[in-house]
Amino acid sequence: MNETVKTLYQVSDHSFNSNQTQDYHLSILLSGDGFSYVAGNKEPRRLIELGSFEFVIPLDVNRALRNEKALCLFSNFVIEHAWLGNPFGHSGIWIENRYSTLIPEALYDEHALHEYLSFNLQIPQDYILRSEYIPSIEAWNVFALPAEWQKQIAFILPSVKFHHASSCFIEAIIAHGNIGELNENVFIYPHRFYFEMAYTVKNKLIFYNTFPYSTQEDFIYFVLFGFEQLGLNPEIVPVILMGEIDTGSLLHLILIRYVRNVNFASRNKDVIYTYAFDQIPSHYFLNIIYSLQCEL
Repeated sequence: MNETVKTLYQVSDHSFNSNQTQDYHLSILLSGDGFSYVAGNKEPRRLIELGSFEFVIPLDVNRALRNEKALCLFSNFVIEHAWLGNPFGHSGIWIENRYSTLIPEALYDEHALHEYLSFNLQIPQDYILRSEYIPSIEAWNVFALPAEWQKQIAFILPSVKFHHASSCFIEAIIAHGNIGELNENVFIYPHRFYFEMAYTVKNKLIFYNTFPYSTQEDFIYFVLFGFEQLGLNPEIVPVILMGEIDTGSLLHLILIRYVRNVNFASRNKDVIYTYAFDQIPSHYFLNIIYSLQCEL
């Protein structure tokens, strides 16, 4: 089986000009399973380009080899789409994996990153540690990514800044709490082999964690486990779903069986969407789209 890149979505506004990238903000979301990117104007915040792609790689390859193949596919894509390497007004790459942990600002020590992250996670030897401050929760996000990813990506995209996707997820849900009408919400963002779960009361983050899953039974087990640990009633506290999950999918169906109020997240009203993006469900790609206004 040949490894390749499969296009899931590719949408452009008619105003997009690949020769004027210095006027745009570029964000790329990268994982071992694929990547997405968005480009938009900073002021006013307007989405003008979006792409989402899946890495077609055999599932039986080990983690290190998958990361190597994913990097190769991503690098080739960037080289073939030369405009991605042009100078942008701002550019960032958001790493999507489970290797992250939150440390309150008062307890943070930049020399203790390995200690923080290895407390609950086994960090691969070929990974490098980084951290970034999340002002909305007054905490540092300590995270890891493959060292070769950082080296190669910095070479092909020299102006890009590295972030962790969970930072943008947290900033996005805090912003949602600022405009929401409900006192508390549980946010769930499913990925291919794990999901993120957060609990907010108004604009305060009370809980954030990730859980692995391979079946819908695993998924609902950990969702209900989270509710139980937080002392929340699934008959009362609503769940807001984000990400590439569809109405009637296995995860959605089992969730509405056990949680009374399940809704999909709505688009950020601070970002302008033109008619070209009407084909994309409103709760898709909210993390990467929110990064257009994320000030990390």
